[in-house]
Amino acid sequence: MFSDKRAVASLFFALGGFGLASVSACSGDDSPAPPPSHGTTATSSTGAGGSTSASTTGAGGDGGGAESTQLGAPCDADEDCGGDRCILTASDDPVFGGGVAGGYCTRDCATDADCGTSGKCLAAGAGKTCVARCTLGPALAGIADALDPTKCHGREDVGCAPAADGDPICTPTCGSDVECKGRACNRHLGVCTPAGATGKPDGSTCTAEPDLCLGVCAVFESEAAMCSRHCVLGGALDSKDCGGKLEGICLHPPSGRGAGDRGYCAGSCAEQDDCQNPAFWCTSVAGVTGDLVPFGYCAEAPACDGGAACPTGVCTLTKYGSFCLDAAFPLGTAGP
Repeated sequence: MFSDKRAVASLFFALGGFGLASVSACSGDDSPAPPPSHGTTATSSTGAGGSTSASTTGAGGDGGGAESTQLGAPCDADEDCGGDRCILTASDDPVFGGGVAGGYCTRDCATDADCGTSGKCLAAGAGKTCVARCTLGPALAGIADALDPTKCHGREDVGCAPAADGDPICTPTCGSDVECKGRACNRHLGVCTPAGATGKPDGSTCTAEPDLCLGVCAVFESEAAMCSRHCVLGGALDSKDCGGKLEGICLHPPSGRGAGDRGYCAGSCAEQDDCQNPAFWCTSVAGVTGDLVPFGYCAEAPACDGGAACPTGVCTLTKYGSFCLDAAFPLGTAGP
Protein backbone atom coordinates (compact mmCIF):
# COMPACT_ATOMS: atom_id res chain seq x y z
CA MET A 1 0.00 0.00 0.00
CA PHE A 2 1.23 3.47 -0.83
CA SER A 3 1.08 6.36 1.59
CA ASP A 4 0.71 10.09 1.16
CA LYS A 5 3.95 10.31 3.10
CA ARG A 6 5.83 9.31 0.02
CA ALA A 7 9.39 9.82 -1.04
CA VAL A 8 9.93 11.75 -4.26
CA ALA A 9 12.96 11.64 -6.49
CA SER A 10 15.54 14.34 -5.95
CA LEU A 11 15.40 16.65 -8.97
CA PHE A 12 17.98 19.30 -9.71
CA PHE A 13 17.24 21.58 -12.65
CA ALA A 14 20.36 22.92 -14.31
CA LEU A 15 20.94 26.64 -13.99
CA GLY A 16 20.76 28.90 -16.98
CA GLY A 17 18.66 26.64 -19.17
CA PHE A 18 20.38 23.28 -19.49
CA GLY A 19 17.27 21.26 -18.60
CA LEU A 20 16.91 18.66 -15.89
CA ALA A 21 18.99 15.80 -14.68
CA SER A 22 17.63 12.26 -14.52
CA VAL A 23 17.15 10.78 -11.08
CA SER A 24 16.77 7.36 -9.55
CA ALA A 25 13.50 5.69 -8.55
CA CYS A 26 11.56 6.34 -5.40
CA SER A 27 8.10 5.50 -4.08
CA GLY A 28 4.99 7.01 -5.63
CA ASP A 29 1.47 8.26 -5.20
CA ASP A 30 -1.63 6.49 -4.03
CA SER A 31 -5.35 6.73 -4.52
CA PRO A 32 -7.90 9.38 -3.50
CA ALA A 33 -9.73 9.21 -0.19
CA PRO A 34 -12.04 11.44 1.83
CA PRO A 35 -10.31 13.96 4.11
CA PRO A 36 -9.68 13.13 7.77
CA SER A 37 -8.83 15.74 10.37
CA HIS A 38 -5.74 17.23 8.80
CA GLY A 39 -2.46 16.52 10.52
CA THR A 40 -3.36 13.05 11.71
CA THR A 41 -1.56 10.00 10.47
CA ALA A 42 -3.19 8.57 7.37
CA THR A 43 -2.83 5.13 5.87
CA SER A 44 -3.46 6.04 2.27
CA SER A 45 -4.22 9.13 0.25
CA THR A 46 -3.34 11.27 -2.72
CA GLY A 47 -2.69 14.39 -0.94
CA ALA A 48 -5.84 13.25 0.67
CA GLY A 49 -5.23 11.27 3.81
CA GLY A 50 -7.59 8.93 5.51
CA SER A 51 -9.19 5.69 4.46
CA THR A 52 -7.71 3.20 2.06
CA SER A 53 -8.80 3.34 -1.55
CA ALA A 54 -8.75 0.18 -3.62
CA SER A 55 -10.01 -1.48 -6.73
CA THR A 56 -12.95 -3.79 -6.21
CA THR A 57 -12.84 -7.01 -8.16
CA GLY A 58 -14.67 -10.31 -8.11
CA ALA A 59 -18.35 -10.99 -7.59
CA GLY A 60 -20.84 -8.19 -7.27
CA GLY A 61 -20.86 -6.50 -10.68
CA ASP A 62 -22.95 -7.37 -13.64
CA GLY A 63 -19.79 -7.93 -15.66
CA GLY A 64 -21.31 -5.98 -18.49
CA GLY A 65 -19.55 -2.65 -18.21
CA ALA A 66 -19.48 -1.03 -21.65
CA GLU A 67 -16.23 0.52 -22.86
CA SER A 68 -16.13 4.28 -22.35
CA THR A 69 -13.62 6.70 -23.82
CA GLN A 70 -15.14 9.45 -21.67
CA LEU A 71 -13.92 8.27 -18.25
CA GLY A 72 -11.89 11.10 -16.71
CA ALA A 73 -12.92 13.62 -19.38
CA PRO A 74 -13.82 17.19 -18.39
CA CYS A 75 -17.52 17.96 -18.13
CA ASP A 76 -20.06 20.54 -17.03
CA ALA A 77 -23.08 18.21 -16.97
CA ASP A 78 -23.99 14.53 -17.30
CA GLU A 79 -24.83 15.16 -20.95
CA ASP A 80 -21.12 15.76 -21.64
CA CYS A 81 -20.25 12.22 -20.57
CA GLY A 82 -21.89 10.10 -23.25
CA GLY A 83 -24.38 8.40 -20.96
CA ASP A 84 -22.17 8.39 -17.87
CA ARG A 85 -22.33 11.01 -15.11
CA CYS A 86 -20.28 14.09 -14.31
CA ILE A 87 -18.60 14.76 -10.97
CA LEU A 88 -19.05 18.51 -10.91
CA THR A 89 -16.66 21.08 -9.47
CA ALA A 90 -19.38 22.02 -6.97
CA SER A 91 -20.09 18.44 -5.85
CA ASP A 92 -18.96 16.66 -2.68
CA ASP A 93 -18.01 13.31 -4.15
CA PRO A 94 -17.51 10.66 -1.44
CA VAL A 95 -14.65 8.93 -3.29
CA PHE A 96 -12.56 11.98 -4.16
CA GLY A 97 -13.61 13.96 -1.09
CA GLY A 98 -14.89 16.95 -3.05
CA GLY A 99 -15.62 18.30 -6.50
CA VAL A 100 -13.26 17.98 -9.45
CA ALA A 101 -11.85 21.11 -11.11
CA GLY A 102 -13.13 21.00 -14.68
CA GLY A 103 -15.49 18.10 -13.89
CA TYR A 104 -14.78 14.37 -14.24
CA CYS A 105 -16.82 11.86 -16.27
CA THR A 106 -17.47 8.67 -14.32
CA ARG A 107 -20.07 5.96 -13.65
CA ASP A 108 -21.13 3.99 -10.61
CA CYS A 109 -19.60 0.54 -10.20
CA ALA A 110 -19.42 -2.53 -8.02
CA THR A 111 -16.34 -4.13 -9.66
CA ASP A 112 -13.73 -3.26 -12.27
CA ALA A 113 -15.83 -5.10 -14.86
CA ASP A 114 -18.43 -2.32 -14.64
CA CYS A 115 -15.85 0.21 -15.85
CA GLY A 116 -14.62 -1.54 -19.01
CA THR A 117 -10.99 -2.34 -19.72
CA SER A 118 -9.99 1.34 -19.74
CA GLY A 119 -11.45 1.98 -16.28
CA LYS A 120 -11.03 0.95 -12.67
CA CYS A 121 -13.62 0.78 -9.89
CA LEU A 122 -12.23 2.91 -7.10
CA ALA A 123 -13.63 2.55 -3.58
CA ALA A 124 -13.12 5.07 -0.79
CA GLY A 125 -15.22 6.16 2.12
CA ALA A 126 -18.83 5.28 1.41
CA GLY A 127 -18.51 5.38 -2.36
CA LYS A 128 -17.34 3.57 -5.45
CA THR A 129 -16.81 5.17 -8.83
CA CYS A 130 -15.12 4.41 -12.15
CA VAL A 131 -11.86 6.21 -12.87
CA ALA A 132 -9.76 6.18 -16.01
CA ARG A 133 -6.62 4.05 -16.12
CA CYS A 134 -3.36 5.52 -17.44
CA THR A 135 0.32 4.68 -17.97
CA LEU A 136 3.14 6.45 -16.11
CA GLY A 137 6.09 7.92 -18.01
CA PRO A 138 8.13 8.28 -20.10
CA ALA A 139 10.41 10.34 -17.88
CA LEU A 140 10.14 14.11 -18.14
CA ALA A 141 12.66 15.68 -20.50
CA GLY A 142 11.70 19.31 -19.80
CA ILE A 143 9.17 21.13 -17.67
CA ALA A 144 7.09 22.12 -20.70
CA ASP A 145 6.87 18.65 -22.29
CA ALA A 146 3.59 18.40 -24.19
CA LEU A 147 0.71 16.55 -22.56
CA ASP A 148 -0.47 13.38 -24.30
CA PRO A 149 -4.18 13.66 -25.21
CA THR A 150 -4.50 9.89 -24.77
CA LYS A 151 -3.32 10.10 -21.13
CA CYS A 152 -6.05 11.46 -18.86
CA HIS A 153 -7.40 13.39 -21.87
CA GLY A 154 -4.33 15.65 -21.79
CA ARG A 155 -5.73 17.54 -18.82
CA GLU A 156 -3.80 20.13 -16.82
CA ASP A 157 -5.98 19.44 -13.75
CA VAL A 158 -5.93 15.61 -13.68
CA GLY A 159 -2.69 13.68 -13.24
CA CYS A 160 -1.72 10.04 -13.65
CA ALA A 161 -0.67 8.48 -10.32
CA PRO A 162 -0.67 5.00 -8.75
CA ALA A 163 -3.74 3.93 -6.79
CA ALA A 164 -3.36 2.13 -3.47
CA ASP A 165 -2.80 -1.18 -5.25
CA GLY A 166 -0.25 0.33 -7.66
CA ASP A 167 -2.51 0.65 -10.72
CA PRO A 168 -2.03 4.11 -12.27
CA ILE A 169 -5.27 6.10 -12.50
CA CYS A 170 -6.26 9.60 -13.63
CA THR A 171 -6.48 11.54 -10.36
CA PRO A 172 -8.01 15.02 -9.81
CA THR A 173 -5.27 17.58 -9.16
CA CYS A 174 -6.52 21.15 -8.83
CA GLY A 175 -3.83 23.81 -8.83
CA SER A 176 -5.56 26.96 -7.61
CA ASP A 177 -8.77 28.33 -6.15
CA VAL A 178 -9.52 29.93 -9.54
CA GLU A 179 -10.12 26.46 -11.00
CA CYS A 180 -12.68 25.71 -8.30
CA LYS A 181 -15.22 28.39 -9.29
CA GLY A 182 -15.94 29.90 -5.90
CA ARG A 183 -14.74 26.93 -3.86
CA ALA A 184 -11.25 26.33 -2.50
CA CYS A 185 -8.63 24.08 -4.04
CA ASN A 186 -7.87 21.75 -1.16
CA ARG A 187 -4.12 21.24 -1.49
CA HIS A 188 -4.21 18.15 0.67
CA LEU A 189 -6.87 16.42 -1.46
CA GLY A 190 -6.38 17.93 -4.91
CA VAL A 191 -10.13 18.60 -5.24
CA CYS A 192 -12.50 21.53 -4.75
CA THR A 193 -14.07 21.84 -1.30
CA PRO A 194 -16.06 24.55 0.53
CA ALA A 195 -12.96 25.40 2.55
CA GLY A 196 -9.30 24.69 1.91
CA ALA A 197 -7.04 22.51 3.98
CA THR A 198 -5.16 23.89 6.97
CA GLY A 199 -1.56 23.31 7.90
CA LYS A 200 2.02 24.41 7.27
CA PRO A 201 2.60 26.29 3.98
CA ASP A 202 4.59 25.03 1.01
CA GLY A 203 8.34 25.07 1.59
CA SER A 204 8.09 24.45 5.34
CA THR A 205 10.01 21.71 7.06
CA CYS A 206 7.94 18.60 7.65
CA THR A 207 8.03 15.00 8.73
CA ALA A 208 6.24 12.15 7.05
CA GLU A 209 4.53 11.06 10.26
CA PRO A 210 2.54 13.05 11.17
CA ASP A 211 2.13 15.11 8.03
CA LEU A 212 1.08 18.58 9.19
CA CYS A 213 1.34 20.29 5.79
CA LEU A 214 -1.29 22.36 4.06
CA GLY A 215 -0.63 20.08 1.10
CA VAL A 216 1.60 17.02 1.47
CA CYS A 217 5.01 16.32 2.98
CA ALA A 218 7.31 15.45 0.10
CA VAL A 219 10.33 13.42 1.21
CA PHE A 220 13.28 13.36 -1.16
CA GLU A 221 15.81 10.58 -1.74
CA SER A 222 18.34 12.63 0.23
CA GLU A 223 15.84 12.41 3.15
CA ALA A 224 15.29 16.17 2.97
CA ALA A 225 11.60 16.99 3.21
CA MET A 226 9.40 19.97 2.54
CA CYS A 227 5.71 20.78 2.47
CA SER A 228 4.55 20.78 -1.12
CA ARG A 229 1.43 19.94 -3.12
CA HIS A 230 0.55 17.78 -6.07
CA CYS A 231 0.69 19.11 -9.62
CA VAL A 232 0.54 17.81 -13.19
CA LEU A 233 3.97 17.56 -14.81
CA GLY A 234 4.53 19.13 -18.22
CA GLY A 235 2.00 21.06 -20.25
CA ALA A 236 1.44 24.81 -20.39
CA LEU A 237 3.70 26.86 -18.15
CA ASP A 238 0.91 29.41 -17.73
CA SER A 239 -1.45 26.85 -16.24
CA LYS A 240 -2.76 27.07 -12.68
CA ASP A 241 -0.38 24.38 -11.38
CA CYS A 242 1.01 25.32 -7.97
CA GLY A 243 -1.04 28.52 -7.91
CA GLY A 244 0.68 29.92 -11.01
CA LYS A 245 4.31 30.74 -11.83
CA LEU A 246 4.55 33.59 -9.32
CA GLU A 247 3.73 31.14 -6.55
CA GLY A 248 5.37 27.93 -7.75
CA ILE A 249 5.90 25.49 -10.60
CA CYS A 250 5.62 21.73 -11.03
CA LEU A 251 9.31 20.96 -10.69
CA HIS A 252 9.75 17.70 -8.78
CA PRO A 253 8.85 14.41 -10.52
CA PRO A 254 9.26 11.05 -8.85
CA SER A 255 11.70 9.06 -10.98
CA GLY A 256 10.27 7.87 -14.27
CA ARG A 257 7.28 10.22 -14.15
CA GLY A 258 6.60 12.33 -17.22
CA ALA A 259 4.17 14.75 -18.81
CA GLY A 260 0.64 14.20 -17.56
CA ASP A 261 1.80 12.38 -14.41
CA ARG A 262 1.55 13.75 -10.89
CA GLY A 263 4.60 15.51 -9.52
CA TYR A 264 5.28 18.01 -6.73
CA CYS A 265 5.43 21.80 -6.60
CA ALA A 266 8.49 23.93 -5.90
CA GLY A 267 7.74 27.30 -4.32
CA SER A 268 9.06 30.55 -5.76
CA CYS A 269 11.93 32.48 -4.20
CA ALA A 270 13.74 35.80 -4.64
CA GLU A 271 16.67 35.12 -2.28
CA GLN A 272 18.46 31.97 -1.22
CA ASP A 273 17.07 32.17 2.32
CA ASP A 274 13.50 32.13 0.97
CA CYS A 275 14.05 28.37 0.67
CA GLN A 276 14.51 25.83 3.42
CA ASN A 277 18.32 26.05 3.72
CA PRO A 278 20.48 24.04 3.67
CA ALA A 279 18.28 21.35 2.10
CA PHE A 280 16.90 23.59 -0.66
CA TRP A 281 18.19 26.63 -2.53
CA CYS A 282 16.82 29.19 -4.98
CA THR A 283 17.41 28.13 -8.57
CA SER A 284 16.60 29.72 -11.94
CA VAL A 285 14.49 27.56 -14.23
CA ALA A 286 14.98 27.94 -17.96
CA GLY A 287 11.84 29.05 -19.76
CA VAL A 288 10.28 30.43 -16.59
CA THR A 289 12.70 32.71 -14.73
CA GLY A 290 13.04 35.97 -16.64
CA ASP A 291 11.84 39.56 -16.90
CA LEU A 292 8.15 38.82 -16.33
CA VAL A 293 8.80 36.20 -13.63
CA PRO A 294 11.99 37.26 -11.81
CA PHE A 295 11.73 34.41 -9.32
CA GLY A 296 13.65 31.21 -8.93
CA TYR A 297 12.27 28.04 -7.35
CA CYS A 298 13.36 25.99 -4.37
CA ALA A 299 15.27 22.83 -5.29
CA GLU A 300 18.16 20.78 -3.96
CA ALA A 301 21.68 21.93 -4.87
CA PRO A 302 24.90 19.89 -4.58
CA ALA A 303 27.53 20.69 -1.98
CA CYS A 304 30.96 21.69 -3.27
CA ASP A 305 34.48 21.99 -1.91
CA GLY A 306 35.89 25.49 -1.77
CA GLY A 307 36.80 26.68 -5.24
CA ALA A 308 35.89 23.41 -6.93
CA ALA A 309 34.08 23.64 -10.24
CA CYS A 310 30.34 23.05 -10.11
CA PRO A 311 28.36 21.19 -12.78
CA THR A 312 25.99 24.16 -12.69
CA GLY A 313 26.04 27.39 -10.72
CA VAL A 314 28.92 28.75 -8.66
CA CYS A 315 30.51 27.18 -5.60
CA THR A 316 29.34 29.59 -2.91
CA LEU A 317 30.22 29.75 0.77
CA THR A 318 27.18 29.97 3.05
CA LYS A 319 26.81 29.65 6.81
CA TYR A 320 25.85 26.02 6.16
CA GLY A 321 28.91 25.22 4.05
CA SER A 322 29.64 25.55 0.34
CA PHE A 323 27.01 24.76 -2.31
CA CYS A 324 26.66 25.09 -6.06
CA LEU A 325 24.26 28.03 -6.16
CA ASP A 326 22.64 30.30 -8.70
CA ALA A 327 24.46 33.63 -8.38
CA ALA A 328 21.35 35.48 -9.61
CA PHE A 329 19.84 35.24 -6.13
CA PRO A 330 21.43 36.90 -3.06
CA LEU A 331 22.15 34.77 -0.01
CA GLY A 332 20.15 36.90 2.41
CA THR A 333 20.53 35.54 5.94
CA ALA A 334 22.18 32.41 4.53
CA GLY A 335 25.43 34.33 4.07
CA PRO A 336 28.51 33.22 6.02
